[in-house]
Amino acid sequence: MSENKELLKVNNLGITFFTDRGALPAVQEVSFTVHPGETLGVVGESGCGKSMTALSLMQLIPSPPGKITSGEIIYKGEDLLKKSEREIQNIRGKEISMIFQEPMTSLNPVVTVGKQIMEAVLTHENISKEDAKKRALEMISLVGIPMPEKVFASCPHQLSGGMRQRIMIAMALSCNPEILIADEPTTALDVTIQAQIVKLMKELQTNSGTSIILITHDMGIVAEMADEIMVMYAGNVVEKAEKRELFKNPMHPYTRGLLASIPSLSKSVDRLYTIEGVVPSLKKMPKGCRFCDRCPSAMTRCREENPELIHREGRMIRCFLYDDTNREESN
Repeated sequence: MSENKELLKVNNLGITFFTDRGALPAVQEVSFTVHPGETLGVVGESGCGKSMTALSLMQLIPSPPGKITSGEIIYKGEDLLKKSEREIQNIRGKEISMIFQEPMTSLNPVVTVGKQIMEAVLTHENISKEDAKKRALEMISLVGIPMPEKVFASCPHQLSGGMRQRIMIAMALSCNPEILIADEPTTALDVTIQAQIVKLMKELQTNSGTSIILITHDMGIVAEMADEIMVMYAGNVVEKAEKRELFKNPMHPYTRGLLASIPSLSKSVDRLYTIEGVVPSLKKMPKGCRFCDRCPSAMTRCREENPELIHREGRMIRCFLYDDTNREESN
């Protein structure tokens, strides 16, 4: 940990979607802290609330029907949820920036990537177009793209998937943000390009001191980049621990399942482990623990109550297996 102070602190975040079928909680009681120069990995399957949590930090929840209904997002000591839209626009892209999942839907298809990076710079900084162009070329070069002048004048469809992702990183870093949110930054890229993107992000973080919130379902990338890991399932945080502790001793059954599904080069298996079942939809959320229908350790109590997030053995965990009341009843 580079410093002990908190750059970002999220307390009891709640996000609800209001539909014809009623209010559907998508994220509940999510809390975490990001320190300067560190990487927080947020993991879980699709539909677990990872991206919604990330979008809430930028106040980009699709509204309607979505709305942040509870909690605080404290950035540098101030609650972002109490700021005006103009104040948020000054922070969004400049101090807190985001790499979105799919570059082709995030980049303007008919504008050159160079002009798009320039626009990001000119929006937040009082500099000339000439200086903005110079910055854009520097950023394209910084992310390891050869012939930056040629790429500057290219439209997104003229670039490979790996190059488009690098352009997204260049744009996100163009104003030297304090926090970079990377939402599935290696999705749909081949293994070689994935490794290059991870290496690039680590190098840029080392050089700039930027904090990273890494949203992914890839436990291998988290193992390489994260300092702390937060595991989400069906809108809840189910486990949060330092990376080494979580990989060494996963406690929640869901975390164990995620780690067991990572392919191993040292073990020969006929079939990779998979967690049976699927993440419940917002419309059919279980009454009790969100994971109980897929959990090999589920008890009767799990189907009736959703456990609280508690502190155990140096981590936060949401599971009745580690609840003192449950232990007393079983003795």
